[in-house]
Amino acid sequence: MDTIKGYTEEAYPEAAFIAKQFHIYYESLAHLHGYETSAKDWSDIPEHNKSLMIHVVDALINGGFITNE
Repeated sequence: MDTIKGYTEEAYPEAAFIAKQFHIYYESLAHLHGYETSAKDWSDIPEHNKSLMIHVVDALINGGFITNE
């Protein structure tokens, strides 16, 4: 199976910022919905997981679902 590489914080800073904020808020709010999480800090998330989250956010930005307006 081929994997996509290159979705890094350096290459996609806007998408990475949003992905990181989503992660932080998800971790802080999950318990209010009955979820237990690993409560990992962004810096502890494996790079391949960060890459996926950054890729998803970049796709949402490019799809017009996340805008600066």
